[in-house]
Amino acid sequence: MREVLNELNEWIGGREDIAIVTVIETWGSSPRPLGSKMLVTRSGKMAGSVSNGCIEGAVFEEAQKVLKSGTPKIAAFGVADDVAFEVGLACGGHIEVFIQPMGKVQRQLVGMLNRNEPATLRTNLVKGEAELVEGTPPGSELARRDGELFIEPFRRPAHLVIIGAIHIAIPLHRLAKLMGYRVTVIDARAKFATKERFPEADELIVAWPDEAMAKLEVDSSTYIVILTHDPKFDLPALRAVMKQRPGYIGAIGSRKTNQNRFDALRRESPRFASVVRACRCAPPARERNVHRRVHGRSPFPRPARRAGRLRVLLHDGKAHRCRSRKPRRLRANRHDGRLHPGRADAHPV
Repeated sequence: MREVLNELNEWIGGREDIAIVTVIETWGSSPRPLGSKMLVTRSGKMAGSVSNGCIEGAVFEEAQKVLKSGTPKIAAFGVADDVAFEVGLACGGHIEVFIQPMGKVQRQLVGMLNRNEPATLRTNLVKGEAELVEGTPPGSELARRDGELFIEPFRRPAHLVIIGAIHIAIPLHRLAKLMGYRVTVIDARAKFATKERFPEADELIVAWPDEAMAKLEVDSSTYIVILTHDPKFDLPALRAVMKQRPGYIGAIGSRKTNQNRFDALRRESPRFASVVRACRCAPPARERNVHRRVHGRSPFPRPARRAGRLRVLLHDGKAHRCRSRKPRRLRANRHDGRLHPGRADAHPV
């Protein structure tokens, strides 16, 4: 639903009659997962996708029928149908969608999503009735079908909190927005935490880390990255975040820097000894079995980390890809003096 939230807000404000189309079952090569949404208005507007363009035309016609009758329905498209080639599923696969007019419950859901509140929508596919429950159950975040019920958990959007508005925080906040995170940047230095430097941040907080963290709602969808690399900011930040239960805590720094941080925390309070470990290095033997919460790696999935290592350089109108790996050393071949890569059996350069 979040992928079409902007259109929903606009069309609700314009008093449009809206049909909501939801993918409730897929088999074979169907390109969209369960819960994918498409919106259709009586005036002919469309948003979202249930098949990446394969069957949207046919779904549009069915949605107009539902808006006219006011009765929800299940529509199925697949290779077994006579219209399989016509609707675009000639490559195989089967899709079932549930089409319903937007009602009171769906409007309530839109309001909760606008406020970033977690919710669970349960829809009876036979009766067309819907129930909205606050919060989400533990476990899978994916929509699923359970007999006549279709259950859609809407968790709070992933939230990246960057403590320290330094130079590397600028590309980090852009990458996080590209991946769909909400982004909050915290720094006590007003000249650093500015909209000019962080134009895509959802929130900029000029305050000490412990004061700022006290104002934020932190849960398992919150990812905290401490980039200040200054004890007068790092230690208050670590004290604040380790009292909470975020999904991830990361702190930049060398092994020595991190060890100094955690030694300072241990001296302050014995309880910190059970939750801290030096980042980016193996913990001492006496700490190998303690609960580890502070990390040095990026919270992003591996493909995103790889993407962050690539840079595109524009020079004389040409794009050059530059990897962060070290260049291979070249050496002269002892037989003919030509330069070759480090491997003796490699081809000449």
